[in-house]
Amino acid sequence: YFKPYGGGDCTEATCDNMTKAKNAALEAVLASVRTCTGGDPGECVVVATTTACGGTCGEAVNAGMANDLAKVVGWVDDNVCKAFDFPTKCGYSTPKCLPPKPACVKGQCVYAP
Repeated sequence: YFKPYGGGDCTEATCDNMTKAKNAALEAVLASVRTCTGGDPGECVVVATTTACGGTCGEAVNAGMANDLAKVVGWVDDNVCKAFDFPTKCGYSTPKCLPPKPACVKGQCVYAP
């Protein structure tokens, strides 16, 4: 059993529950760290989001809020992915990724084409 990021009731460490908790934690922080103004070309940066749960292509976020995302990724990695051996229960994969080019588009940090 584990407690989700930010608290709540303990949840059985099944593959489905761990996946939902991981995704919910990351989605919550991503909603708040992508905002940008577009005034500075370095405003958006890439933050690595790979954990023991799986590989990722990272996320484009506001440079001033990058540590907020990194903190949540670290917590999920330590308290869900590693603590409950996610790869054994659920498998592990990494997508193929193109080199990321973060940019501010319509007020959101995204990967530029």
